[in-house]
Amino acid sequence: MLDLGAGTGDFVSTDPSDRDAGWYRAAKGMDTFWNDPRFATYLAWSKKLAETVGRPTVMWQIPVGNWQQNNTDQHWQDNKVDYVFGNLDKVADAHVVGVFFGSGDTPQTTPETDGGYLFGRTQGYDKSGGAKLR
Repeated sequence: MLDLGAGTGDFVSTDPSDRDAGWYRAAKGMDTFWNDPRFATYLAWSKKLAETVGRPTVMWQIPVGNWQQNNTDQHWQDNKVDYVFGNLDKVADAHVVGVFFGSGDTPQTTPETDGGYLFGRTQGYDKSGGAKLR
């Protein structure tokens, strides 16, 4: 990545997943829900990447699904919103300077179809004062 110029940009972008975990389970039979070890592995990789290229990372296209969804088109379950907002100090410790949520494809959950969950978590984060960059 350094040979490709990754160290000359402002940040490196990472993509935790482009689809909701409930969709992956229904369509592909895959378990892509985060648990503590999977989340820790992702953050360790992201931190190593940031330190190797000398630039912070941003997480983009984080799935928007949540546990209140019913696993139908645009209403898929996922837990990445909860993991990110529930562990923002760990996210910051991994040199992540931005988190961007969005669906990777039309049938995925969006902020408009998630029952207000992402907006609620974002507002709660804002009221808490946020996390300092590391």
